[in-house]
Amino acid sequence: MGYKNAMFLLSILISFVLYGQKKIIFKDNFVNNKNRWKLEKADDEFSVRIKDKALYFKKNHRNAVNNGCLWFEKNIRKFKAEKNFIITFYAKILSSDDVSNGFDFQWGKIEEDTNTSSSISTSLYQLDFGLTDMRLSKFDNINGWTYYDWSDSYTETLNYTLQYGILYKYEIIQRNDTLTVLINDKIVYALPIKPQDGKSIGVQQCLKSHWLLSRLSIKQ
Repeated sequence: MGYKNAMFLLSILISFVLYGQKKIIFKDNFVNNKNRWKLEKADDEFSVRIKDKALYFKKNHRNAVNNGCLWFEKNIRKFKAEKNFIITFYAKILSSDDVSNGFDFQWGKIEEDTNTSSSISTSLYQLDFGLTDMRLSKFDNINGWTYYDWSDSYTETLNYTLQYGILYKYEIIQRNDTLTVLINDKIVYALPIKPQDGKSIGVQQCLKSHWLLSRLSIKQ
């Protein structure tokens, strides 16, 4: 059995073990803005809003037309990104039209520079969720971006396909040196990872898309 396939089998066992051991340290159903998410009023490019029990993200133009990114982060007081965790959320891609289609999700140390409205991200991981595959990347101020293999390079049998307008369940599980990702309770990605410290989650909205996030929880 190859190493990558062995990693997937190991991840399956890890996933079952974790569910009975962790406590919910953060939860939001987005009925209102009780957790004080930083909402962005709609302008010519970006908007972040809470509506219909969901957090909506939108970029209006392709990056080739309007080159820019919205760095969005939320500090979770009890969250420790260097420890084992399970992040669960539901997401729906409403539309996308750029060099790639989908959305991303980040965790780690994400520090926002309010003076320049940009983000100084000292140490974070990011998962790029595409319509048929995903990729892990890592960013820090010293090395910049490091990109890992796309999920479809691991095994064809665990590929997935997302459709516009459909709500899917996502789970990001970090257990020691293994990262496992599930969509609708099916493992679609697993690889070794070196946990990074931090207390934040977030997204980086760079490509033209409109999507929503709902029913977010973190277990640790």
